[in-house]
Amino acid sequence: MKLPLRVGLPAAVRGYATRRPERPPPKIKDPLLSANAVHHQIAPNLTFIHRPPPTAPTPFSLSTAPSSPLLLPATPVPSSDASTSTRLPPRIQKPQNQPETKLTDEQIEEIRRLRTADPIVHTRQKLAKQFGCSPAYIPMVAPLRKAETRKALARRDQEHEANRSRWGERKEMVVAIRKKRRSLW
Repeated sequence: MKLPLRVGLPAAVRGYATRRPERPPPKIKDPLLSANAVHHQIAPNLTFIHRPPPTAPTPFSLSTAPSSPLLLPATPVPSSDASTSTRLPPRIQKPQNQPETKLTDEQIEEIRRLRTADPIVHTRQKLAKQFGCSPAYIPMVAPLRKAETRKALARRDQEHEANRSRWGERKEMVVAIRKKRRSLW
């Protein structure tokens, strides 16, 4: 038996949405209407509402536990006494072994004389080690003239160029790419 052939589409079929979907209203509870809020009428038109925290504080809390290091009294300034240093935490950084020596005027003059005589032999590192001060202090008391600084930089660049001549092809390519990238900054 043959079914009759239907021609045309039913009138109730739609292939697209006719309206935009609406966002449902937010379901935020009013915090002033919570069940455990306590209302205190202070004046006829003034109400104080106290809401306790949603959970009780944990006994292991670092801020409320009686054994918390945050609740201990402040530690005194460290001294040579061993009893106070036991309460301090360990150092994060190692102490610098750079002695803080006060250089006399004669020593400063000697640094200047050596530095101007031959800055190639008497470098900042060597003078700092010889006089027991930091290498950053040497150019403060005995700065080089601009011509000497340029000469030292040119000598350094020649040494670097000698090292670069021993580089392989891959290293040269990586350095060239890095220079190009830096120039585009």
